[in-house]
Amino acid sequence: TVTIFKVYDILSSNMETVLRDESISVARELASHSREYILINDLYGLTRLLKDISKNRPEVIYAFVVDSHNEVLAHSFSEGFPLDLLKEGIRSDIRENTITLRTNEGTVWDTFYPVLEGGNGGVYVGVTEQVMRQQIAAFLRSLIVHTATLLLVVLFLSFFLTFIIMKPVIKLLGATRAVRRGNYDCIIDRYPRDEVGDLVVAFNAMLRQLQQADADRKDKEKIRNEFLQRVISTQELERKRVSRELHDQTGQAL
Repeated sequence: TVTIFKVYDILSSNMETVLRDESISVARELASHSREYILINDLYGLTRLLKDISKNRPEVIYAFVVDSHNEVLAHSFSEGFPLDLLKEGIRSDIRENTITLRTNEGTVWDTFYPVLEGGNGGVYVGVTEQVMRQQIAAFLRSLIVHTATLLLVVLFLSFFLTFIIMKPVIKLLGATRAVRRGNYDCIIDRYPRDEVGDLVVAFNAMLRQLQQADADRKDKEKIRNEFLQRVISTQELERKRVSRELHDQTGQAL
């Protein structure tokens, strides 16, 4: 999001310079091509030249040529020359200059460039910001779509990697609970070759030691039980022997 806003800010800040340079460049190009038409008074050819420029360059919304008396010789407007432009756009200066006009189509960079030296008319070119703003908007939409797509891919990979990492950890947790209940047969298969896998190997080694210790404890318990059973049997035999002696000897004596 920060990158998108930063890109928009940079593009918007550079747009004014780009449009001003575009307006000057088109005005110079038209002035260079208009000299011959003006010298031979070919107004039809001059009009076609202006309209072709507006047609081939969508950012150029108008272009017109004036004579030394600021009378319009030819223009690119298809529905007549707007009178408001006569009041605001035409300057008496004979040098190249650029101004900004506020119109219903947004800001327009209007550049005047003299056709011939000595003040024999010039070319006016208006470049609008709408085309570039549309291009910036399209670029930002594309950037947002690609960023969102990348974000979804990253989230999917994050969940997938988290699952891969957490699966042995969850198994370890379950095995730990089983060990706490006294079950030492929960050996975990090692499939990740990383630190978690090393932890699984260490846990399995601990389980095998616990299994051996439990087996040893059971063996000792079995031996102790057998010993106790023998002691009890010996005591029972001794009681029986004493009882027989009392019955056979002491009883007879009594």
